Amino acid sequence: MALVDPNYVDDGALREQDRVDLEDFLSDVDRAELDGRGVPFFSGRERGIMAFRRIVNRLSRGRQGNATIVVEGPPGAGKSALLAQFQEEISHLPPTESGHREWLPVFLPANLAEAPREIARAVDRAISLRLADEILRSESQPAPSLIARFQAALGHKAGIKNVREAACKLAVRGGGAFGMSIGPSPHEPIGSLADAVARRAEQWGDWQIVLLIDEAQQISDKRPGDISGTLSSIHQGAISAPISFCAFGLPGTWAALEGVNVPRSLGGADLRVAALDERATCIAVSRCFEAFEVRNVQAWQQAILERSANWPQHLATYMVSAMSEIRRHSPSERRLDARTASLATAMAHGDEGRKSYYARWLEGLTRGHGRFQGYAEAVVSQFRANAGQISWEDVKSALRTRNSAVSDEVVDQFTTMAEHSGLMRRNPVEPTYQMPIPSFAGYLLNEPLPEITEPDYPAEAGSPRNDD
Repeated sequence: MALVDPNYVDDGALREQDRVDLEDFLSDVDRAELDGRGVPFFSGRERGIMAFRRIVNRLSRGRQGNATIVVEGPPGAGKSALLAQFQEEISHLPPTESGHREWLPVFLPANLAEAPREIARAVDRAISLRLADEILRSESQPAPSLIARFQAALGHKAGIKNVREAACKLAVRGGGAFGMSIGPSPHEPIGSLADAVARRAEQWGDWQIVLLIDEAQQISDKRPGDISGTLSSIHQGAISAPISFCAFGLPGTWAALEGVNVPRSLGGADLRVAALDERATCIAVSRCFEAFEVRNVQAWQQAILERSANWPQHLATYMVSAMSEIRRHSPSERRLDARTASLATAMAHGDEGRKSYYARWLEGLTRGHGRFQGYAEAVVSQFRANAGQISWEDVKSALRTRNSAVSDEVVDQFTTMAEHSGLMRRNPVEPTYQMPIPSFAGYLLNEPLPEITEPDYPAEAGSPRNDD
């Protein structure tokens, strides 16, 4: 019997995470993440969730001690949303069938991914916070076994007198609640992750640990405290504790992992995220308007679909712009009506957000490289001339229309930075490139967006109207 059903269906009722307060939704403009509830109006990543759940089932049964998931995609493709969704899934899983361990998601920045001491600190802190939460949710005196686990997780340095008070401090202040960091001291000899696991066998033995590594394209073993082979030991199952990791990053993440000896050939899942399909975008938009009970939204839905071009970051930007404009002009938050607001104004605000997104990543592409914007313009023209798919030689040819002396080294540097900025994406099957965000071309070539015409709403008895 499977621990979870791998046949994920996006039915709009994922642990009621769509029941988000409007103010919270509008305040999370960029990432739209809500602690402990996943991403509201999450849609279109069924393949990733199914792959994750299949791995979860294998881990739960004890058929696989460790697993690796790599999520790679350009900026704004929804990696952060998928990370939040994985965290939500992990946090609500029942104990494993083999060993009856509780699942523990542990957030880990990429710059700590090869540092065993920092991984141990992150795991210790996550365990302490989880146990603190259990203590605070206990209506009566916590069970002695829970108190013992909490004290063991904190170690001798906590000096606990009142367990509930200590749990409250930890929940509010995090790992520095007791004047010092949770986790290993600077003097504790940790020469590898296996050393940390051996020293924490009792505290970690109750947990199925999943490290969630953000910005994983930055993974390296060249920083102070790094020990080469740390992630590789997890990936290859060379440590005794049940620890797995999910790496989320820009194109180049697999190259960074291979640079620390994590090979692709061993288990796990390789997920590439890009644009949503049109159905998923429609579902996300309609769910948002339905959740906030907004009336007369047909024209607004169509405008958002056209302008977002199925790109997750744009979709979030236009949805927030639309809801802000509608709320501002509606009679009350309980009577949200699109007829009272200006569609053109809302889309103009969204357009500014979209421009800022492109400007930010174009700056990253061109910083320190004066000719790279011209190269980018030449490349997008080449994409359009070749039905959206070009080879490395086509890239080189495009660059040489702007500078005939371009070297192969510069072409390689440009393609790498263009992948990181979302301008290009390497095709995993053929040695070619595509544009993951076709509307990036319009921005680079300074093409105007279509004009927005205010909808001609049919007369509706008793409906509010905007008299401005």
